[in-house]
Amino acid sequence: MRLTWKDIDAGVKTLVSDIRKNETSYTLVMGILRGGAPLATMLSHILGIPMGVIGITGYTPENPERVYRECYGSVTSIKGLKKEDKVLLVDDIIDYGNTLCAAMSFLPSKKIDICCLLSKIKAPRNTLPLANMKMLDQIFVYRYVNPQCWVNFPWEATSEQKKK
Repeated sequence: MRLTWKDIDAGVKTLVSDIRKNETSYTLVMGILRGGAPLATMLSHILGIPMGVIGITGYTPENPERVYRECYGSVTSIKGLKKEDKVLLVDDIIDYGNTLCAAMSFLPSKKIDICCLLSKIKAPRNTLPLANMKMLDQIFVYRYVNPQCWVNFPWEATSEQKKK
């Protein structure tokens, strides 16, 4: 499944509407590198909230259930966070929830909402490993997709581009 920028724009519009209805004041939009960074950038601009990024290593298509424990990237945003700060943690897709749980484990904030364009889990809030994350409050998801579906986002290189 290949998404277009038109799909992304529609998703962002819906997510922004849902986030605004929630009436939460966020301290920071935190994008998970690499896939969550484009969405986090868009949300940061539209909502007028500062943005940071966090990188979590370990994911490959061959090993999607690997547990992530290494953090890299712009940790300066993390260092400035306090336990009482409210963070909107952003990624492109929820496969199993492992990446989001790993990112949450590096954030000192005890109040975290999640925002993703897509989810392969119908009820991510009630599904392990996310169900164990006590700091998790709201989850905003634009669309649910088949768990067997591989998704390509418009910011990712196509196989033809990789060959050149």
